[in-house]
Amino acid sequence: MTSWHHTSCATPEVIVEDDTLRCETCSSVAPSVRDLAAQRAARSSSIAIPPDELPGQMNLWWPPGVPYESRLTHVDDPLRDSRSDSPAEVVLEHGAPQELEPSPAGGQSPSTTSVYGTALAADEFRLLCLYSTDDEDDSSPLHVTLEVYQHDDCPEYEAVSYTWGGENGNSTPCRPIFIGPRWDILLQTKNCYDMLRYLRPWKRGIRMVWVDAICINQDDPTERAQQVAKMGMIYQNCSRVFVYLGSNIVSRPTRRHPARYGLHEFDQVMGGTGGVPDGVTRLNLRKLLTRRYFSRVWVIQELLRSRNAVIPVGDTQFWASNLTAEYLDFDWDSTAAPWLRFMGGSSFHQNELLLALRRTWLCEASDPRDRIFGILGLLRSSEGQDSLVPDYRISTRHTFIGVFAHILINFGVASVLMSASGLAAPPGYPSWAPHWESSRALGGSRSLDDSEELTEKRFKRARPAWMHVRRNLCSADTTPVFLSPFSLQLWMPELAMPWNEYLPEQDHWNICLKSRSSVPEEYDPGRSWRHSASVDSSTGALTTRLIHLFQFDASPSSTEITDLYEVIAEPCALYIMTEEGGPQLDALIPPGPNHLFCLEKEGGDADDPDYLLVFMRELESGPEEAAASTVRSFKLILCCPCDDMFLLFPDKQHAGTPLTPEWHHISLFHTLYCAISEYGERITWPRSDGALDGITLHDVIASLQSHSANVLRTLFPGPRQDIALQDFIPIFQGLLNESYGQEPGFVEAYIKCLHEMLPHIGVKVTVHDTDPCIELTLMREDAAEYWWSYCNDDSVLWHWRYTSAAPGSEWRSCLTDKLNPPNLKLPSESVSLRASIQRLTEVMEGTYFYHALRSLRFATAAARVRGELPNEDELTMLMRGPRPEDYLVPLRHWPPAVVESFAADGVPWEVRIV
Repeated sequence: MTSWHHTSCATPEVIVEDDTLRCETCSSVAPSVRDLAAQRAARSSSIAIPPDELPGQMNLWWPPGVPYESRLTHVDDPLRDSRSDSPAEVVLEHGAPQELEPSPAGGQSPSTTSVYGTALAADEFRLLCLYSTDDEDDSSPLHVTLEVYQHDDCPEYEAVSYTWGGENGNSTPCRPIFIGPRWDILLQTKNCYDMLRYLRPWKRGIRMVWVDAICINQDDPTERAQQVAKMGMIYQNCSRVFVYLGSNIVSRPTRRHPARYGLHEFDQVMGGTGGVPDGVTRLNLRKLLTRRYFSRVWVIQELLRSRNAVIPVGDTQFWASNLTAEYLDFDWDSTAAPWLRFMGGSSFHQNELLLALRRTWLCEASDPRDRIFGILGLLRSSEGQDSLVPDYRISTRHTFIGVFAHILINFGVASVLMSASGLAAPPGYPSWAPHWESSRALGGSRSLDDSEELTEKRFKRARPAWMHVRRNLCSADTTPVFLSPFSLQLWMPELAMPWNEYLPEQDHWNICLKSRSSVPEEYDPGRSWRHSASVDSSTGALTTRLIHLFQFDASPSSTEITDLYEVIAEPCALYIMTEEGGPQLDALIPPGPNHLFCLEKEGGDADDPDYLLVFMRELESGPEEAAASTVRSFKLILCCPCDDMFLLFPDKQHAGTPLTPEWHHISLFHTLYCAISEYGERITWPRSDGALDGITLHDVIASLQSHSANVLRTLFPGPRQDIALQDFIPIFQGLLNESYGQEPGFVEAYIKCLHEMLPHIGVKVTVHDTDPCIELTLMREDAAEYWWSYCNDDSVLWHWRYTSAAPGSEWRSCLTDKLNPPNLKLPSESVSLRASIQRLTEVMEGTYFYHALRSLRFATAAARVRGELPNEDELTMLMRGPRPEDYLVPLRHWPPAVVESFAADGVPWEVRIV
């Protein structure tokens, strides 16, 4: 901005004489445009982008909401001087300063202050007043004024949408705009100058226009960032946006007023007889969209947020709105501007920032940072969420790492990792973050508009994958081991589609899906990756918790089934089926210390599969570093959705048996809470409310099958309605302990229970022909009341004799006496009853009580070895019920061969992704 009057000139009177401006008050003459352009070129004609920081010295801080952590010592000032002796330089557009140059000592020059005055408040913006001209040839100078308004108290205005450099990309300021009563000179690009001349009213009226390059004080970085952040609102509130495509395609109307049509009528109108300037070939709409204007990132928010647009082509003006895309029968994805389908008031939610980036990733900007800053206006503000504010004081690297960390951690959009730079990341750039120089980083991701179709495809595509695994299974019939398939639960939990519709001939496909929506987030290890995530402010490394599945050294191999890959680690095989058209694992994952992790998605990932597979390469760490930290360092290789995953492993228990596939499954998010809830339901199912209180031995016997019921009747010959569940169930825990060589065992638990609940019943352990037995002593009244229970039992086979019988007397079979009516009579005195402990335990192991306790022991075995379980036995856990902290104990049980071949664990690891 140049002020050419004498400093003492308080009331300038400017006249124009032969293209020369002169002030009659102070006699000053405005400098020529050629001299101003030369002076500007001699100083600096471009803007320095802060250079990317050295690796390990990034000092990241933007955006402020990202959880940055400092692990190294770096400079204290987060806005350290970003200039260096050799900065990267470009000419910037729109939000970036047009004429910013190194400020002299003492601050801004008086000329800038004289035009813009004080900086704009947060709720203010400027409008440009464009005055009419009487010149037939429109040759008079462009003289405008600037007025400040509040957003909720302003006149109706238009906003303009154009590119600074026009179709030829010439962004050199070379045309004068005269501003205010002092006619201060602001050089603008030729395209901006031509656009204002086209808009200038003829003969009467004033046009109120918002032009970013003029209405924003480009010399004030704070105001510039603040106004750029509000551009979406400015375009949304304007009466219409005026699109200027350049003087080589726009001409003055040959009539008094231009003809007006809808944009959907473009091909019909432009295929006619008039309107296109000389030298411009006939156009259709598809060809129009290939112009440079539509490739620039800044114009996207300008057309999408505004409700109406006017696009002049030739001497005709075309209007467009949110209905335009409906009128046009277009395959928008095949056009040069697919985002245009959303024009006319569209916006994105804050947590849809990644989606907005995907839509616009291939668009261009002179400043790479504007690929982020230029679309922030597309995001509508949400209560409780801070909007991102551009900051042109940070480097390009800082900008992209910061925004992707914001998307990943603050919004939980894990699918950003699907576009990670991976092993191709430049030195010093984190492998988890997409890189701005990659055209495929986000532009190559599949559309998110087809989730319903993809869901059905995943189920149908599972069949050929399973058939491939089945063929491998059956081809092993000559080997001495049995191969069992093992399917990981990676399917969407809310689906309840019957599997037999897709796999009618498979009887052994068994996948159990459960929703985890009731899991409190603070106790959910599957989602803890987000709550524990942070970014190293020095290096950009991401630290988080991921569920570790497998480790393997081989590179995946493709199979004859599309998108199905095989990883061999003798004697096991892992099959991974990616989404249709997913990454080629065999080409992208090289041999080496590879690890496979699993991550559950949330937040803005609602349209994608619920789980992501994360392949990473472990990095070597020095002995001191390894000893000082439990965090292991990795480079991310790739991240992708998974349609399904299978394991084949040797099962020596079934060696030599027919090869009938039996499916095992594992939930990657099964926890102690889930196990206690599930197995607790088994022991309380006689009560519809699932409560333990009030369940008696009488209720349990009534719910059991005959064999198990008879055994409990004979073990507790007394008033069973007085024996509560809590009193007798410890004998099943004792039975489980005994099978593991632990104490107290079954006999000890049973004797203790009987002494406490039925103290009048005598009980002891005896040996008959080396077979340990339980021996009960019943008084005559008890023997008479419960005699038929012993006689009806055909599983344990009780024997009896009178207590008064001499030692060595014969023991008679209760069942035999029942089958011989002459011997069938009630005892006349107290009796002794004897049963084999082995036969007793065999029957009791068939009860749902024992199954529940044994299943819980089986599920918690690995966690118990790792020392992650509370110091409680299974019965104690079931009786106390699940507690919130039980969510933090993951439960996995892998076949031993899988653990040996793939180091399978399925538990959260704290990882650092550099």
